[in-house]
Amino acid sequence: MIKIIIIVPYFGKLRNDFAFWLKSVAYNSTIDFLIFTDNQLDDFFIPSNVKVIYTELSKIEEIIKSRIHKKCRLKTPYKLCDYKPAYGQIFQDYIKNYDFWGHCDTDMILGDLRHFLPDSIFNKFDRILANGHLTFYRNNHDVNNSFRKVQLPCWKEVYTSEKSFCYDEWGGTSKYWNDHENSKFYINDYLHDDIAPYVYHFFSINKKNQKIQMKNCMYNFHKGNLYRISTIESDFNMKETMYVHFQKRNLKIKVKPSDSFSIIPNSYIEYIEHPTKKYLKWHIRESIIWPLLVRLRNKLCNFIHCKTDTFNTHNLVLHS
Repeated sequence: MIKIIIIVPYFGKLRNDFAFWLKSVAYNSTIDFLIFTDNQLDDFFIPSNVKVIYTELSKIEEIIKSRIHKKCRLKTPYKLCDYKPAYGQIFQDYIKNYDFWGHCDTDMILGDLRHFLPDSIFNKFDRILANGHLTFYRNNHDVNNSFRKVQLPCWKEVYTSEKSFCYDEWGGTSKYWNDHENSKFYINDYLHDDIAPYVYHFFSINKKNQKIQMKNCMYNFHKGNLYRISTIESDFNMKETMYVHFQKRNLKIKVKPSDSFSIIPNSYIEYIEHPTKKYLKWHIRESIIWPLLVRLRNKLCNFIHCKTDTFNTHNLVLHS
């Protein structure tokens, strides 16, 4: 079996649903996770496949300067997104025994990763998936230094600036891989659900899901498997998905983390074992005012970010 480790640096206030993310991590027991954080996690159940290293953001900056370039800058947690493609270099001491390393966000619930990404895919490709919320790289010298090959923007420009470049995605390395290493790059945007942040209901920005007019969407997590439940052209539909990403969205917690739970807009609730089309149409409704509130929240966040220069996007949340 391909040995995989996922690296998760997290600094600043934890999301309120962090324990649910950990529950989904625990069920991916054949994949190791390495968390660097300044949060004390004593109150959380840490799965056996998770290692926690307590440190400060300034310490990570020191490592980056020693591994990448002495003029690299890391003043805010959000800037870590640009450094994700370089984790193979930055954290090389921790990944020596692994075939692949990856990075992922915590504003998501994982399904069965091995089911959607079998060893046959890892054997064939050097980089797997294009989005910053979950990506894998082959652990060798060439791939770990591939970020240095990107010319527009150049890695030196990105890493010596405090500005965000979305370098982990199509603003940098994903475009390079697509243009120059396409035969070694596995892109499949239909394995997961990336939820649009500015609508109240769960609306996947996946173009295929938009085309089929998927509505009334909720998710069931059941012992490591994640299911998207919705109506498509008024018909009930349930399909397993690799993960769901709740970007810029915090959810109310109405149930304790367990082996099975459901997620509706915008709450974690008791597990609905047999949802029906009637349940979806009555309980999964749209909201007109919520997008306005989210945009107002984000404008406030941007204002605070400009004033303090230490903004962490998880410090302000909007419950609906």
